[in-house]
Amino acid sequence: MQLLFLLLPLVAGAAVSLQGAVNGSLGRKVGRIESAFVSFLMGSLFCGAAIFVFGTGDVFAVTEVPLWQVSVAILGPLYVLIMIVVIPVIGVTATSVTVIIAQLATSMVIDHYGWITGEIIPFDSHRLVALLLLFSSLYFIFKDRKERSR
Repeated sequence: MQLLFLLLPLVAGAAVSLQGAVNGSLGRKVGRIESAFVSFLMGSLFCGAAIFVFGTGDVFAVTEVPLWQVSVAILGPLYVLIMIVVIPVIGVTATSVTVIIAQLATSMVIDHYGWITGEIIPFDSHRLVALLLLFSSLYFIFKDRKERSR
């Protein structure tokens, strides 16, 4: 079971890269905002079907949660729209690594202060090295891209 929970994020990571590449291509044909709309429309239909088949919760309980928990839903479409705009300019790899850096840095701040989850995981030198290594990978990705464009 633990192996499954290790593999699922790998599948999710691959799906994010594929989604970004496909949305970037679709955005060139149908428009950027239109591509984001199509992505979320299809995603909503998929999630609706999944709720119908596998759902065990109460989707209407959303009316009982704090507004900030619901309003955060704007972040998904914002992310997709940004990916549609950026990927055609800097490529899938550079965009993905930049997103990962931002995810990791934001996650470290959340962990350090215990925001949202309540669990505090202090920022330390190991985490700093992880961030620095990711920034160095981004440097080499852009350096390689610059050299290839000559």
